[in-house]
Amino acid sequence: MTPLRIGLPKGRLFDHAAALFERAGIPLEGVSPKARKLVQTTTLEGIGDVEVLTLRASDVGAYVEHGVCAVGVLGSDVLKEQRPNVLAPLDLGFGRCRMCLAAEPGVDALALETPRVATKYPRIAADFFLQRGSPAEIIPLSGAIEVAPLVGLADAIVDIVETGETLRQNGLVVHAEVFEISARLIVNRAAMHLSMQRVRTLQSKLGAAIGRA
Repeated sequence: MTPLRIGLPKGRLFDHAAALFERAGIPLEGVSPKARKLVQTTTLEGIGDVEVLTLRASDVGAYVEHGVCAVGVLGSDVLKEQRPNVLAPLDLGFGRCRMCLAAEPGVDALALETPRVATKYPRIAADFFLQRGSPAEIIPLSGAIEVAPLVGLADAIVDIVETGETLRQNGLVVHAEVFEISARLIVNRAAMHLSMQRVRTLQSKLGAAIGRA
């Protein structure tokens, strides 16, 4: 039987995912995001042979959409921004934070005719403003975007907020919450049929571990 291939994101989400797999009774023994071997093999009870790819979070969706991986773990922020053609049947319950609109206290970007908005999530930001009838000039950035309103590049930012400490340190406040973020189990559409039993078993075990059996 062909190994079931799973795409996991490196970084903090990997640690949370590994902990959830452990609680579900399917420990990823010997799999490490720091390993030089890019395709790591293991065997999971009830699922059989598995190949785990540890990937950049921004790449997981593409690997699952194109069938290289049958399943993967992806933050809903990346899922909503990239919009890969995959199934997302399970909220995994970790990686929780918020996508927010933030600016200096006296700046209401939603009241401006054409606000300039800096963000790492241009599609999410554009949709947020269009849904409120306020088209924005979106300025895509990849670094620390909190500086953009402070130096006049943008009126506001749309970004992930966890504790809010970075915003406070830079004199910014949250003006609106765009949506809540969490990690999701994503599944290749064809794999849901071709490997249905193994995918369903994995989903069931993970769901039981987070109280969603």
